[in-house]
Parts: sequence; C-alpha cells; structure tokens
Amino acid sequence: MLQKEFTNTFIAQQFVDFERYNVFVKLLEEGTNRTPFKAGMLEPLKNLSAQPKRLVNRSRQRFTARRKDVESKLNRAVISNSGIKEL
Repeated sequence: MLQKEFTNTFIAQQFVDFERYNVFVKLLEEGTNRTPFKAGMLEPLKNLSAQPKRLVNRSRQRFTARRKDVESKLNRAVISNSGIKEL
C-alpha cells in the first residue's frame, strides 16, 4: 500500500531498510501532491523518567479536593434540588 503511494520516488526495499526516526513524507499543498521526500525526526528526549510523576503530582494539586469537602458539596446540592433531608 505504501509502495503504491510512493512508487515513483522510493522502492519497496527502502521501506524495509528504514532507519529509526526517519519518515517518508508526501505533502498535499494547495490541492496538489508534492514530490515525496525522506526526512529525519528528532530522537525522544532523554532522562524524562521523573516527568510523568511530576505531572501527576501537579494535576493532583490543581484538580483534587478532600473527600469530606466534595461529599459536603454533593449533600448540599442534593438537598437544595430535591428537598431531601441531609444524610
């Protein structure tokens, strides 16, 4: 399938021998297909093992609340909307 798209520029063997962080690009510019080309991409950044933990901690700081506070707000909402006595 890819060979059909890139047949005039690249041969099937080039897809098999593909190196890491390389791509074949076929641009569509103003409704016209441009000549496909091979491009190199940047490698992933190194030493980001602490990044997910930092993001999770930051998210918890910004978007969480104590259970007691959430339950209190829910009880008030239920009471005001339905006339039910507090649990």
